[in-house]
Amino acid sequence: MSRVCKKNPSFCTDEPLAQSQVCQRFTVLRQLLSSCYGPFGRLKQIHNNVGGRVLTTSTSAVLLKAVTFSDPLLKLIATSITEHTARFSDCGLFTGIFCIGLVENANRLQLGAQVASRVYRYLLKESIRYLTSEDCGCKVQVNFSSVQSLVALAYSVVTSKRACLLTPDEAEHVTSLTVQAFLQSIPCDSSGNPCFGRTVTVPVEGHPVRDSAVFSGLLVAVPALQSGDLQMLRPGPYKVVLFSASLSGDLSEIGEAMLEIYTGTNPEASILDQLLKLGEQTVRDGVGAIMVTSLHSPVPAKAYGQVGGLCLHRRGSKELLQLLPFGEPVISTMLLCHRNEIMLDELKVTCQKAEHILRLSLKEPYALLGGGCTETLLSAYIRYM
Repeated sequence: MSRVCKKNPSFCTDEPLAQSQVCQRFTVLRQLLSSCYGPFGRLKQIHNNVGGRVLTTSTSAVLLKAVTFSDPLLKLIATSITEHTARFSDCGLFTGIFCIGLVENANRLQLGAQVASRVYRYLLKESIRYLTSEDCGCKVQVNFSSVQSLVALAYSVVTSKRACLLTPDEAEHVTSLTVQAFLQSIPCDSSGNPCFGRTVTVPVEGHPVRDSAVFSGLLVAVPALQSGDLQMLRPGPYKVVLFSASLSGDLSEIGEAMLEIYTGTNPEASILDQLLKLGEQTVRDGVGAIMVTSLHSPVPAKAYGQVGGLCLHRRGSKELLQLLPFGEPVISTMLLCHRNEIMLDELKVTCQKAEHILRLSLKEPYALLGGGCTETLLSAYIRYM
């Protein structure tokens, strides 16, 4: 099919900023982010126009993912904010407010795109130079020889998310768990190319926050009928096989589909035959525990992992199986509890961001002062430089 007119090359323009409707949308987004910012920031409840689940949050990453933007410029701003928070896990609201403020001020002062770009690049260069200098008065060094320094950094992140609704006691407990999970992810052997461990978060709704804990190894939910069988296993270590697709023959990865099979083929018998072969092979290989959710082909040797032991935990009606590590743990599990789903979702995001910030501080062991101190000192430096 041929085009009616010749395709024009893509180009970037600032003409949409001259439209009052676009400027009004910028103002609404800035007010949305500003009303969540700071100690007096308010929570936002978001739901679509046909009902459904209500989301309560003041976190920029969660907020912007839940809001649908139709304007391309707003999509660009929202994407830049979410990418910033994905990389740094902090200052998403400030980044959005500051970014929109730069656009609005350039438009108000009637600066051209090239002039505004050169001015902002220069100010950015000077700001980075000041923040990385030795005489910067708004940054403090993170002391990794003191656990209290790590706790203070993580506590500042945990208490900044008001939708978690934590008491001071609960905030301290969650902070200590976050630091514990972070420390367990650091390898003991720093020679060569060290690889950090991973923290898996398992949320449990309807239990007090004080029931939250960090477990070494992997914590997975198991049916109650299997818990008695697991208790009868011999002492570890065990070999464990893990599969990830359905045994029933459905194709959840691609949705609904039609399969062509040969005449006379019985799919159920073929699946049963593969299961029997799998069982025979695992018995020959000495596998002590099998967690199966899929079946594709015979199990390769590299699919087996060593598990040091098994331990069962109960949280309410949930049976949780702890796969203890064999040797130095590379995975830790943070079991997070809260009173309802909304608070639990916000707490999960908060703990993940707090641990990410602790990891980033290993590369650059400095933290900027909050409460507007950094903004005040930086603006004064730019004003009088």
